[in-house]
Amino acid sequence: MKIKNIHIDKYKVFKNFDIDFLDSDKKPLNLIVLAGINGSGKTSLFEFIVDKFKIASDGVLGYLVVNIKGISGDIIIQENLEKKLSENNSGLAELYGVMEKAKEFEKKVIYLKTQEQKANNIKKEILDYLDSLIFEKEFSAKQAYKIIADEMSSIFEGLNIQIKFSGLDKNKEIFFENNLGEKISIDDLSTGEKELLSKIFYLHISDTKDSIILIDEPEISLHPSWQNRIIKIYKNLAQQNNNQIIIATHSPQIIASTPNESLRILIKQGSNIKSYSPDAYGMQVNKALTDIMGVTELRDIEVQTQYDKVKNMILENNYKSDIFEKELSILEKMMINDNVDFGLLKLELLKRENSDSSN
Repeated sequence: MKIKNIHIDKYKVFKNFDIDFLDSDKKPLNLIVLAGINGSGKTSLFEFIVDKFKIASDGVLGYLVVNIKGISGDIIIQENLEKKLSENNSGLAELYGVMEKAKEFEKKVIYLKTQEQKANNIKKEILDYLDSLIFEKEFSAKQAYKIIADEMSSIFEGLNIQIKFSGLDKNKEIFFENNLGEKISIDDLSTGEKELLSKIFYLHISDTKDSIILIDEPEISLHPSWQNRIIKIYKNLAQQNNNQIIIATHSPQIIASTPNESLRILIKQGSNIKSYSPDAYGMQVNKALTDIMGVTELRDIEVQTQYDKVKNMILENNYKSDIFEKELSILEKMMINDNVDFGLLKLELLKRENSDSSN
């Protein structure tokens, strides 16, 4: 089951809003990444999707175009639905059938909110998965432990995670082993490790095939180097399980590692929200911040203000004074860890001083 298009007449921040989740061949994408500043509607869009599949949204006007096991159709939920279904307009019977399908597949919409997945959820899923390996597939406990350890290693390949699955104790508490060979409980893992387990590994071992999965800010608690790589992991999960994974993010690392056809940016235009698809794949993180996310300062604002002050004094040829030397000295101390940009500023100053001396 995959969403193809969404139209919203009126819902929270959205008015006459359209967005598609299609590739260049007009087929539903397995992976979509939504980005935008706070207030651009990412979470509201997730809530709209959930509302639509609950078939319970009085006063909410709009529809989803979905693909359910190869069948396409509009799901339209609005206040006058009962009246519409009672009329003999063409296509209403088909519409009603699609809506019934939406009800049937409501459980196939999974919303993983920011930091909502708790350790208890992944504990239960691991225990259930172990039971299925041992009691249904008849592996020994040792074999089942190895299967889980190998699957974790395969899924998180490239992330340099310092833990591996170890097994259970007599109380069915789950333990992992760190790179020093020490056993640690799931509760003692780092916040980032728990985040990876409670979202990515959770999706791998739980029954989420043929589902629409909404994930809010998967970058929370993850090191930037992990953020650079998780899109590939989610894309693989979506392909393996025939899922459509829709991610909402503020991470420039995730934005810059998302294939262009999968990226959707939500922006405010007056009182409306619009969607567009930029080419951001492979961008440097700083460029993603400025060009895509609209960030204007890449440094601490006090440092940036001082930098701009000195730069403008140089460009305006106001560098032959004690005041300039004082401002330059202040900036040099501030930028002790940015020798490149400070060096370029000094180079421009030197060029102008040499030009003065030759005239």
